[in-house]
Amino acid sequence: MKQKLFLLSLILIPLVFFLSLEGALRLVGYGTSYELFHSTDTELITNPDFPGKYFTNQVVGIPQVIEQKIPHHKTKNTIRIICLGGSTMAGFPYEVNINLPFFLRSYLQKSFPDYRFEVLNLGISAINSFSVLDMLPRVAALNPDMILIYMGHNEFYGALGAASTENFGQNRFLIRLLLGLKNWRTYQLLQNGLSWLVSLLHSKEHTQKPATLMQAMIGKDHIDPSGPVFKKTIENFQANLAAILSFWNQRRIPVILSDLTSNLKDQPPLGAIRNPKVQAAISKLDALQPGQELRAVQTLKILQKKYPREAHLHYRLGRILFSLGRYRQARRQFLLARDLDTLPFRAPDTLNRVIRRLARRHGVLLVSADSVFRAHSAHGITDHTLFLEHLHPNQRGYLLLTHVFVNPVTRWLKTRLHLSSTLPDSIPVCYTDLDLAIGQAKIRNLLTHPPFEGQTVFKPTVFPSTAIRNLVRLHLTQGLYWDAAHLELGKWYLNQKKPEQAGREFSAILCADSTQVSALNYQGDVYFARSQFAKALYFYRKALSLTPQAWYLQAKIGKTLIVSNRNRQGILTLRALLKKSSIEKEMNKSQRAELHYLLALGLARQGQYEWAESEIQSALTLRKDYTPALQLQKQIVPLK
Repeated sequence: MKQKLFLLSLILIPLVFFLSLEGALRLVGYGTSYELFHSTDTELITNPDFPGKYFTNQVVGIPQVIEQKIPHHKTKNTIRIICLGGSTMAGFPYEVNINLPFFLRSYLQKSFPDYRFEVLNLGISAINSFSVLDMLPRVAALNPDMILIYMGHNEFYGALGAASTENFGQNRFLIRLLLGLKNWRTYQLLQNGLSWLVSLLHSKEHTQKPATLMQAMIGKDHIDPSGPVFKKTIENFQANLAAILSFWNQRRIPVILSDLTSNLKDQPPLGAIRNPKVQAAISKLDALQPGQELRAVQTLKILQKKYPREAHLHYRLGRILFSLGRYRQARRQFLLARDLDTLPFRAPDTLNRVIRRLARRHGVLLVSADSVFRAHSAHGITDHTLFLEHLHPNQRGYLLLTHVFVNPVTRWLKTRLHLSSTLPDSIPVCYTDLDLAIGQAKIRNLLTHPPFEGQTVFKPTVFPSTAIRNLVRLHLTQGLYWDAAHLELGKWYLNQKKPEQAGREFSAILCADSTQVSALNYQGDVYFARSQFAKALYFYRKALSLTPQAWYLQAKIGKTLIVSNRNRQGILTLRALLKKSSIEKEMNKSQRAELHYLLALGLARQGQYEWAESEIQSALTLRKDYTPALQLQKQIVPLK
């Protein structure tokens, strides 16, 4: 009996100690809860820091989740679609309004206006299937109606990938166990302590920090496509994807899964050429003059027989065959170059085969981004016309990726909602040149650092506007918020008497957040400048409904009513505003003088000349030289 009690105490004492420690750490607020959403009284807001759970050693900024808000309670006419995956699902390098979930929501809302669509973008840069699988319980708590998945490019170098700097080894059970432990504050305490000790030990080392997240994620810079790391990565992806699909199948929530696509023609293999003989041969080929292509083809075929698994030889041969118009052969070489790349940031075909096989096995709907992108590429070979670099689409590519999912999603909705309406062909877009310039600036920086080293074909659009270039710089280097950048550009356009361009900037914000008061206010100014007073009033009133005490909005509403000859309403609005006891503190003399003048103008139009004269005097008391008031006074004196 004593022996049993002794053994029991050996188990209970450490358990009680760690549970007490865990409780104490939570009580004092230590550590991170890694909640996917923060909760307020009325809504859930995405936690931008949630991805920190999957990154520990990074010296470059950890990616964030795009900020999104949804109500606590989903109404009957709300359709909630969750989009999962890596940076392509997130919309990298663009921000907020150029990505699959954003485009899809815009299309669905236009197609089915009687319903509310919440298409949540939970794509996170540099994560792979381990992270997506770990997120599922939190995602399921959102009560989704459908799941869209586009993932697989990050299996080797994404967080928890076997070749990544952020990895726990290759054992799938251990990786999932450690991910579970990261929710415990005690584990976080131990992890932070170890990180602190490591930083002390290496404090004197002056190693060069990686310049980009992509560079920082490279743990192994050479993976043999037939080696154990490659094979284990494929096995883990297959097991993770099977678990993900089973999870949703058990909950009877439909899933749409896509295969993967990437840039074949304009992206050389990212892995380095390690064989000096191959490097020397390629250097000679690069020096060949035009007209010697056939000779180069023969040379490359001889080299391929000696080095059949050298990706760069296949890529060079593909480029030459393409220039000769031998497109089918060229595509075959480009595919081999991608699949044999020893730095596999682009998913090899092995992963696509896994995706297709598991989609059939689990009975989920499979769509093919690869087939659609091929169909929209010259000679069926994907290139820079759809991609910015190795795999991230440009704005045209993201619209195309959205089309891959649009048809099956709308078919499912029409069946579920019993609708037979004709759907629009085009997807509404709300981005501007500023959004494109921000994305291009990020790609330009990415391509100047490893593993690209400037080899990728990148043909950016030139934006001559100095204002756009300055705002891109402020956004990327000084922390100017995305919406603030659009606001500044919109105001600049208004000052330049370009209301149409200004309106596009404010619309970009309102497409993402219809309650952004400043954008509503300035959009009202745009329509006022274009003499579209009914629309101006709509935006001013919507902004005022969100900020009822905003005197400047009340003033703009009153002014718009008077200018548009809606005198009775304008008079009531301006009188109510001028009666406010705080008006002298809120408005300067010139602003108050304008309101008195506008009120006088409305009264004069109504034939109330005595009252109009009184308001003119009030305006002139504030500003003796106020020309509009003086001119109005001359007009009404003969009429009194």
